[in-house]
Amino acid sequence: MNWKPSVTLAKSYIVHNNEWFFVSTIDRDSSSPYGSRYAETMVWNLEGDIGSSRGDLLWQGEASQGSISEHQRIVEAIYTKGREAFNDEEK
Repeated sequence: MNWKPSVTLAKSYIVHNNEWFFVSTIDRDSSSPYGSRYAETMVWNLEGDIGSSRGDLLWQGEASQGSISEHQRIVEAIYTKGREAFNDEEK
């Protein structure tokens, strides 16, 4: 398998009740021996507002290569529920 660099698909900053979150989705190579690529979405809280250091990794999800469906879904969940969005989600 030929390694390919990750490609950014989407980045979002979301605030809920004065708590900031950073959501990032990239296309990346899988560690699978079959050599597939997929879209990985990760969410961190921020230590302050936009431009602040990332805090804890709160959530991680995946979708098909080139897809931002998980990104959109988790952004909407954070927008409506804030940190409570992660109560029903798996890390």
